[in-house]
Amino acid sequence: IGGIFDFYIMSGKTPLDVAKQYWSLIGPPIVPPFWSLGFQLCKYGYKDINEVRGIVERNIAAGVPLDAQWTDIDYMDRYRDFTVNNAGFAGLGNFVMELRKKYGLRYVLILDAGIGVGDYDVYNTGKRLGVFINDSRTNQPLVGKVWPGDAAFPDFTNPVAIKWWGSNLQKFIANTHISGIWLDMNEPSNFVTGSVNGCERNSLNYPPYVPEIDGRSIVDKTICTSAKQMASTHYNLHNMFGYLQCRASHLGLTNAFPSSRPFILSRSTFAGSGRYAFHWTGDINSDWNNMHLSISQILNFNLYGIPMVGADVCGFTGSANVEMCTRWMQLGSFYPFMRNHNNKGSRDQDPASWGQAAVENMLGTMKLRYTLLPYLYTLHFAAHYNSELVAMPLAFAFPQEATTHKIDTQFMMGHCLLVSPVLKANQRQVSAYFPRQTTWYSLVSNETVFGKGQYVTLDAPISIMNVHMRAGCILPTMPPRENTEQTRKGPLIIMVAFDNSDSAMGQLYWDNGERDLRSKQFSHFTFHGSKSGKYVKGSVISKGTESIKLANFKIYGLLHRPQKVAFNGQSATFRFTSNVLYVSFSPVTLSSEFSLTWS
Repeated sequence: IGGIFDFYIMSGKTPLDVAKQYWSLIGPPIVPPFWSLGFQLCKYGYKDINEVRGIVERNIAAGVPLDAQWTDIDYMDRYRDFTVNNAGFAGLGNFVMELRKKYGLRYVLILDAGIGVGDYDVYNTGKRLGVFINDSRTNQPLVGKVWPGDAAFPDFTNPVAIKWWGSNLQKFIANTHISGIWLDMNEPSNFVTGSVNGCERNSLNYPPYVPEIDGRSIVDKTICTSAKQMASTHYNLHNMFGYLQCRASHLGLTNAFPSSRPFILSRSTFAGSGRYAFHWTGDINSDWNNMHLSISQILNFNLYGIPMVGADVCGFTGSANVEMCTRWMQLGSFYPFMRNHNNKGSRDQDPASWGQAAVENMLGTMKLRYTLLPYLYTLHFAAHYNSELVAMPLAFAFPQEATTHKIDTQFMMGHCLLVSPVLKANQRQVSAYFPRQTTWYSLVSNETVFGKGQYVTLDAPISIMNVHMRAGCILPTMPPRENTEQTRKGPLIIMVAFDNSDSAMGQLYWDNGERDLRSKQFSHFTFHGSKSGKYVKGSVISKGTESIKLANFKIYGLLHRPQKVAFNGQSATFRFTSNVLYVSFSPVTLSSEFSLTWS
């Protein structure tokens, strides 16, 4: 067997220290476009544009916030990349522009790794340029079988292939007006073993030791590992196929649209893929167990350096039921990437398909996500610049407490939000752990929980998922609207949570939502509050070109009603209810230091 192994050993005082060291090795994750933090919708099996239009319209009519519509391979002509099926999806580019203009929606289309073999320009040009992985026996393109039938696979270690792929992407996006791409089947996946002609009998395809994998063969459901790529054999590059495709796609899109951050979602990833793309967890079952397991998957990929990750909300395979889908929509509202997607032949599971009563039960948590968008966006900036996890297990936030090390039913969003979903049928309460010597405020009821290192039973009717804000934090939020484009118009609401430790801190990163970060045209604000000093102050660390207005504060943890509240020295309107102070004033553009005081 043999070979050379390089081991990297990282140690630190906390798990987060180790994660930061790993990220410094593989590179920082990219910041997603702001629109991609909104709710997104897809289903494999749409028959035509009219069906897609009807599903979009019924969800918008039901009041569901929606930011992107996706289409699976149904839109393709004979399942060939960079083509459109004119039978059901003629005029797709115009339809995409229609949804953008009418509803502010973005559109994302799928691309598979296998390029259909046949008389079409993408394949013909690729073959002429020599961009495909070659069969070791013939030095001609290795042919497998995927959705288009016979298929060849691009060699993304070949600079000519990278340029060819980028050129096709650029033309495709110009014709369809889409805002992102979805890379699937890029392990690479294959419907036959190795190739249509099998694989050469050698130690690369049939090594002396094979782990207990599907088919007990390393070429099962993929291509021959003896296949030739420019950099090496596929045996040495198999695990990097998806990574290299993401890198080529990112390069192609940034060359074509240099002022924007691309959106690329990939099924296959490798160490460092987060520098170029985002991830979803693949085809999972529509059941409570997979819903529960999705939490661990989300947390693992944050550790791996791909924080923009999500599972198919309500599951992909099989048919969901209304209770499970409602609970999953609530949980999915706190995935970094939120998309409802399921399989051909399965029951429709978009929110409106369940009826208005179910929609109302989903909306509370969905609107909370949209309220928290400035905070979620800031978490991704902090991941990029400071190697901070977007979603993390309680064990990372509270490593000194042994109980947290086994908790996989709750998780943190950044250091400030604790998410405690319902993960079983017929439950109307949830047992949630609150670490000792902490104070938390419910973002649903405003109730206070004093953490004592024990589990607390929380009410969780079907319309509610418990989310708590940690004392000591300051969160930037906004009133939720029908999509991210409208929500980001603000004005800003700054939420402050005090406890006996007296102080609270937070920050906000802000830009136009999609500008390339190399331009450095973003704003960075920091916030600091003192309970004993009776103030919340803001400072400008850097100032970008995109303005943002502030008009409200919501402050938890004050024991007494103030007699007077002022913003920048001017009296502000306020009310005090259940130890929560609500402050409002005429919107002010955040461009310099500010101060909110009370007495």
